[in-house]
Amino acid sequence: VRPSVVNAEQFADRLVADGHLTRFQAVKLLGGFWQGLVVGSFRLMCPIGRGGVGIVYLARDDRRPAGGRTPRLVALKLLSPTRARQE
Repeated sequence: VRPSVVNAEQFADRLVADGHLTRFQAVKLLGGFWQGLVVGSFRLMCPIGRGGVGIVYLARDDRRPAGGRTPRLVALKLLSPTRARQE
């Protein structure tokens, strides 16, 4: 089976086409700029881990929490393009 995505740029194009990222977000990620990037309802704050599968970021969940509480902080793992193709 031939993968439909073969490099980071094509992976970014696919994420944009599928509505997961804006073109602006894709360009920032491809350039290595992640700070303040919003993925879904999550705002990336800083990387907290890196491994063979991807990068784990401290992120703030910007969805409105019940009861007016402050937004939650979460760990958000973004798979590397190579690993994402395998999933």
